[in-house]
Amino acid sequence: MSAGIGSSSVPGSHHLRIVKIGLTVGLSLGHPEVELLPGRFLIVWYLLSAHFERLLIHFGRPGTKRWCTVFRTKCIILTVFIFSLVAFLHYVWSHVVTPFLGIMTCRPMTESIPHMSRLRKVELVLALFLPMLIMLGMDVALIYKVITRTLERRSRRTSSTSSTRLSLRPKGGGSGGGGSSHRSSAKYCPPLENGQTTAFNGPRENGPSEQESERVRAARNLDLSSEKTSSTLVCIIAGVIFMALTLPSACLRARADFGPQTEGGFPLTPYEQQLMRVFEQVVLFNGVYKVFLYASMLRNFRRAVIHMCKACVRRSRPARPRPSVTTV
Repeated sequence: MSAGIGSSSVPGSHHLRIVKIGLTVGLSLGHPEVELLPGRFLIVWYLLSAHFERLLIHFGRPGTKRWCTVFRTKCIILTVFIFSLVAFLHYVWSHVVTPFLGIMTCRPMTESIPHMSRLRKVELVLALFLPMLIMLGMDVALIYKVITRTLERRSRRTSSTSSTRLSLRPKGGGSGGGGSSHRSSAKYCPPLENGQTTAFNGPRENGPSEQESERVRAARNLDLSSEKTSSTLVCIIAGVIFMALTLPSACLRARADFGPQTEGGFPLTPYEQQLMRVFEQVVLFNGVYKVFLYASMLRNFRRAVIHMCKACVRRSRPARPRPSVTTV
């Protein structure tokens, strides 16, 4: 038993040392992996979740659209966030903050390097290439849906314009004028169950306008944004920009993890290492352009920002003291 305690004391002290260093990671001058990698994972999968939501809005049935409510969307966001923290929790026990070239950096431990090299391949597939492939397929489907919807709207506008011109023509004698007036009255005054028609503003049961208003109310409750086409276009543009900015860095990382080793033992040449540094800085642009994209294309987003700024200004102003009744 003493031997067991003695052998377990070394790993115990080692574990305490890692925990102690892990607690001071935020105070160091390095860039800990435990903070960077979950952020990259969340950027990819939050964007992928937005694509899923757009697919449910355009292609889903009414039962599946219930997943687009505000409460369930918050639950999905929190679930993805908790999963990312659990999935990258091993970096706390496999990385330490050590001085490297005079700078405190977060580096993997010597005994963890072989395991981390194999695990990095899994992360590269699950956090970059697989979401990009799924996102590309969903972007194609969403682009097709937006194009077909735009063509349908144009055809409806042309048909409504032509019908309006026909209705504005002077009525001629004979059966032709009566038929056209009957068609126009049938268009604006739907028949009831007994075959009679009512006025346009009169009461009716289960008319097309009531059914349409019910569908509109249901869509407002399910869809988080009333700007359906604009939200879809924003999602498509964000996905395309993300893939364009991330793909060069992902390809170099894949070459470093899956490619053959060079003479110096490092899989990338010095020129590729310089490119890798540049592409890693380009990837950071993903967190900058979205605010300007949302503000330029989504009217509700601009209103929300203006409302938030007005609320902050009102809160920053000191409250005026109200005179009490006794002083008056």
